Amino acid sequence: MAVCLPGLQGLPIQVTGWNSEPEKDKFIIPNDISLQFSPSQMPMSYGQNGSFSINGTNTFFIGGSQYFVRSIRLCKPKQEGLTTKSSTPIAELNIWGLPTATSNSQGTVALLNIPVFQGPVETTPGDVLINMIQGKAIRLQSVIPTGNDADIMRYTSCVETSTNSTISFVVAYWSNGIIITQDMANKLPKSLQPFGVPQFSSYTLLTSYVLSSGTGGNGGKGSRNYQANNGLLQPYSNTVAISASTKDFMLGFRLIRGFNESNINVSQDTNGYKCIAIDRSRDIKHGKLLIDASTGKRLTDEVADADAENDTDNEPATISPRQIMETICIILGIILGISLLSGLIYLFYYVFVTRKSLGIPPVDPAIEALATKMGPQVGT
Repeated sequence: MAVCLPGLQGLPIQVTGWNSEPEKDKFIIPNDISLQFSPSQMPMSYGQNGSFSINGTNTFFIGGSQYFVRSIRLCKPKQEGLTTKSSTPIAELNIWGLPTATSNSQGTVALLNIPVFQGPVETTPGDVLINMIQGKAIRLQSVIPTGNDADIMRYTSCVETSTNSTISFVVAYWSNGIIITQDMANKLPKSLQPFGVPQFSSYTLLTSYVLSSGTGGNGGKGSRNYQANNGLLQPYSNTVAISASTKDFMLGFRLIRGFNESNINVSQDTNGYKCIAIDRSRDIKHGKLLIDASTGKRLTDEVADADAENDTDNEPATISPRQIMETICIILGIILGISLLSGLIYLFYYVFVTRKSLGIPPVDPAIEALATKMGPQVGT
């Protein structure tokens, strides 16, 4: 049986002393969460087990790894000790993600855990949450709290499975959560389902155990019990809350101050989008969808069209019969022009330069013959 190392085990990991921690700044890290949720506005039906139907393609990055959204649930609150509010959560919105085929974090499950609080002022995420429950069309990204008050606690835990393996859970917990008013809280389901991990595979998670001595490789855990209720796995949680002053907490927990997701654009217009069937083997590479949403044209088709244009540009030039005739006419025109020019020059010479044209009597034939015979000696 594979064994999780001591410290950060179970799900969720319960904490104590975080609110009174005087030096929270030493836990701050840069934001490593990026949402790539569908911008479409669609209804999400709410089921009896607390799950919402999922429409569109939704992925997110956390810790540099990409996950597909596989389940969204509204359940009873389970996480303790990480809120910064004096009030107690009345619910939790759990967004579960599995690594993509090309993700470098296989064997992990990601959880975006957003608690729901009751407060005096309604918020946009609270309105969206109630609309989700009522089956109204919403944009999923709008339910995620953002802004300077949207602090997120990050940690990774480990849970043993029934298949001689372990699963790591990468958790992002919104400390200030979603705020709804009392009137809105009355619209929540009357009976929330308990927290649980959706059963994404055939394994079950360790639900309970009995600590025993001398178990060696079993990590001191005996009488192991694995449970699944209504398709939800019930992982154990640490029985003794981890203090924020311990080494385990200081090594395993981090804080993201003010989650501001640049990829969220609730005003994005989708009217010009085209619908197209997705071929996973062709249209998804390295976790990216290779389709232009505005035209519905596949990237491979775009590349093929570009190559065709390049081939057309690189084709050798061809001479048409008309071009040949034009060339011949130009050559004949040049020859005819030269001939006419020569005739004009001769005519000019004959009219204006010869003895006859000047009115001089012709040379005596005897003298002309003698001059021809003497050649260049004449006049010397």
